[in-house]
Amino acid sequence: MITFYQQVNTKSKGAGRMSKESIKNKIKNLLEDTSSDNSHEPDSLVVKNRLKVLRAERDWTQADLAMRVGISRQAVISIEKYKYTPSLELAFRIARVFEVEFSEVFRAEVVTEMERDE
Repeated sequence: MITFYQQVNTKSKGAGRMSKESIKNKIKNLLEDTSSDNSHEPDSLVVKNRLKVLRAERDWTQADLAMRVGISRQAVISIEKYKYTPSLELAFRIARVFEVEFSEVFRAEVVTEMERDE
């Protein structure tokens, strides 16, 4: 399975950070690619995150992260448990708070119907 992270992380040498617009275009292209092929079951895009790992590396609580980002502790819990997918703006704010690249916090995976059922 090719993850969205692998597709987004195909930067050319010295390209630096990807812009928000570049990431939006990659997501749009990925969604168009998966929706245009009707010969297989429909796929869905699942956004994975590394919030717990990054918090643990910094010895931050959920409340610490929430305060730094400007959201509620419950929002952090929901994001960590995949009950809520943050907006692109919020996802970038979270990455900035951790002082890492967006792709080090979030990645998207294409999951087929069959994989969802497993």
